[in-house]
Amino acid sequence: MKYILTTVSLVVLTCISVSQSDPESDLKPWPITERCLLLETELSSDFAFEGTLLTRNRKRLIGYAYDGEQVRSSVIQSGLSGSGRLSPNSMWYLFFVGKSWEEGLVSMVVTREIRVYSTMDNEVYSIPWDDTYSIMRRRYGHRLYWIDNSHLLYSKTINGETWFIIDPFSGDVQQALLHYNPTAFAFELSPDAQKGLSAHWPDPFWTIESATGNVQVPIRLQYQVLWHPSSEYFVTTTWPENPTEPGRLLIIDLHGDVVHYLYQSTRLPSTVFTVANAIWSDDGRYLTFVDQHLYIADMETQQVFDTCITPISNFSYAWSPDSTQIALFRMAEGDTAVHILDMKTYRVYRVVDNVVSLIGWRANEVEH
Repeated sequence: MKYILTTVSLVVLTCISVSQSDPESDLKPWPITERCLLLETELSSDFAFEGTLLTRNRKRLIGYAYDGEQVRSSVIQSGLSGSGRLSPNSMWYLFFVGKSWEEGLVSMVVTREIRVYSTMDNEVYSIPWDDTYSIMRRRYGHRLYWIDNSHLLYSKTINGETWFIIDPFSGDVQQALLHYNPTAFAFELSPDAQKGLSAHWPDPFWTIESATGNVQVPIRLQYQVLWHPSSEYFVTTTWPENPTEPGRLLIIDLHGDVVHYLYQSTRLPSTVFTVANAIWSDDGRYLTFVDQHLYIADMETQQVFDTCITPISNFSYAWSPDSTQIALFRMAEGDTAVHILDMKTYRVYRVVDNVVSLIGWRANEVEH
């Protein structure tokens, strides 16, 4: 493993450099092409999808797979309450047992147990967590992270001074030495677990933290960021001081430089446009994001496609493991179906009905 396991406390590097990135550079937003989705009433003869769609309904984890003729369902796990977090390979689903309540800008959490459920069979692993406290930021998620498909990063103290790397399958817990600061008001761990992005309230400036030093990005940015699967850059939106200036969707590299200007929002104020609902395809080629419509940015052609879909509340979506299809949930009021968008044909097929929430999409064969 590349990350460090040790018995000393959290260390945050203090060597900080400031990027000279100019947000008012000559970069222009990518061209937008309208490609309205075509909804098919029936599955075509050449339609298929690989892997298993993972959904949750009435405390059950339900999988849907295509057998060559029709979509079949299976109950994988039961007794799940609340929402969880999938491992990077979508093979494991993480839950907490405990309670929480709000205090100001944060939520207090009592964690009594950490559970990991298999998304392939009925295996369940459990780790007692001594009824201790930790903090999660309101709207920014629980301070627990998958650092690979078999280890978790979690804090056990109320202020998060000490962090632990947990193996939920063996029960092993070791204190961690980190080169980033998960205790920040906003924090995102890179997919390779070697870098972190942190920001502190009320200053909307992000710092890129790694073993080689810290880089501060000198652009006002929203408190939501999304790492690229390569861990080499991230996407976020601007937070202009002028409330009449629209937000912009940017890709920023590890030097803090803006390398791509993808899109400019049409909505005001700029704070309504964030990457909270954005996701990358597994191969890193496509970025899906929402700004009134659902958009797809293609890193290969440097174009943005407008799907003409206007998502409603509780809208969610997931990329297929091979990055050729997108599962879409709740495209219209009262709609509880999952649709699949095929990126080759740009057609949409209704595949599953009566779903409460779409969790993810797992490959048929997954490396443990």
